[in-house]
Amino acid sequence: MTRILRLYRLVSFSALATAFVACGSGPVEMSGPGTLLGTLHSPNGPEGAAVIDLVGPGLGLLRVESGLAFTSVSGDVTRAVILRDRPGVIEFTLEVPDRGSPPAVNLIEVAGGDDQLRSSLQEYAVRFAAVPSSPERAASR
Repeated sequence: MTRILRLYRLVSFSALATAFVACGSGPVEMSGPGTLLGTLHSPNGPEGAAVIDLVGPGLGLLRVESGLAFTSVSGDVTRAVILRDRPGVIEFTLEVPDRGSPPAVNLIEVAGGDDQLRSSLQEYAVRFAAVPSSPERAASR
């Protein structure tokens, strides 16, 4: 009986915690200036590095949480070289003038965790999601 009671409490607590978190997080506004999270979706699993051209007017600062990023800007094209410390998901944040219009992406090169270039980039994609701005983050807390 004690086991069933513990399981019931665990399930109840989990449901309550999920409801509490869901109440504070509304949809993120997708228009206007802000930050996008770019994620490289790879058919090969963890990656070590990528060279990506981001095309669009007014693109701002690009940052990575894990590893290093180097950028070069020429007109409306920002070339990003992203190097991870350890193989994993390649993600970056990018400041944009309008979160509703993500930049076009040209994937130039991807290297696996073994530092070998991938022979084909056909099944790769960079997808963007809006990152809440500071007032939106404060409101969801």
